[in-house]
Amino acid sequence: MKHLIFNLQSSIRNITKDRPNIALVFILLVLPHLIFPLEQSLLNITNSKNNSITKENLNTYLNDSSNNDNQISPPIFKKITDDHYQLADIFIDMKKKEISFPAEFILEDGPIELLLTSRGGKEHESVLTTSVVASQLQTALLFIGAEPGLDRNQNESGKLPVGDSLLVYVDWIDSSKNSKRVKATDLIFDNLSKKAMKNDIWIFKGSYFLEKAFMGDSEKTLISTYNFRSSVIDNPSMGGRDDCNYTVNTGSVPKKGTNAKVIIKLNK
Repeated sequence: MKHLIFNLQSSIRNITKDRPNIALVFILLVLPHLIFPLEQSLLNITNSKNNSITKENLNTYLNDSSNNDNQISPPIFKKITDDHYQLADIFIDMKKKEISFPAEFILEDGPIELLLTSRGGKEHESVLTTSVVASQLQTALLFIGAEPGLDRNQNESGKLPVGDSLLVYVDWIDSSKNSKRVKATDLIFDNLSKKAMKNDIWIFKGSYFLEKAFMGDSEKTLISTYNFRSSVIDNPSMGGRDDCNYTVNTGSVPKKGTNAKVIIKLNK
C-alpha cells in the first residue's frame, strides 16, 4: 500500500505540475477511481445547499459497499500529453477547453427530449446515444474549467437552467464519405419557430446526488432538450419547458446507426 500511495502521489505531481487549478479536481474526482472499486466518475465539490457533493458524502458514497444500484466500471484516466488527457472514452483537450467522445445516431425522425443519452436510456427520444455516462461527462467538464449551476429546483421555481455556457458540435462521415460537422442545434427542430433550434448555447447545469444515486447516471440524461433536473447539460431556451416542443430535424441527420463524435467546448 505504501508503494501504491507513493506512485499515485508521483503521478499527481506530474499531471498537475504548473496546473494548480486542476490539482484539486484530479485528487477529488479522478484519484478515487484508482483506489475504490464501486464509484463512478464524480463531480463538483460544493456546499450542501444544492443537495450536491460535499467531501463528507463523497467519502460515504465511495466507501459504501451496499451502493450497487448504479454501479459502473471505474474509468481509466491517463495523461497523453501536457495538454491532453483521457477519461474512459472521453478525450480532454485542456488547451482548447474542449472534450470529445464517440456516439451513434439512433433516430431519424420523431419527438425528442434529449440530444444525447447514455446507452440503455431514453433512446426512443434521443438523437444520439453513447457509452459515456453522466458522471464521466460531468468530471471531464469540470476538468476543463467549466462550472455547473446545480440549480436542481428549477422545475419547481420556474427558473431556466444556469451554469457555464457550452457549444456542442457533432461530426460524422456522410454517405458520400465526406466529413461533416454541424452545430448540435441543427439536428433539432423547434415546433414553435418551425425551424431548426435557434440558440446555439447549451448550459452546464450539472447533475446531482439523491441519497446514494447520482441521478444523471440513474436516468442516463446527458444533454437534454427538455429540462430534466438530472441532466448534465441542458437547454436554456423557454422551449425546454415543453416536453413536446422538439423533434428530430428530419433531413439533417444521417441514417440510424451512423457513428459520430460529439465535441463540447467551453464558451468563455
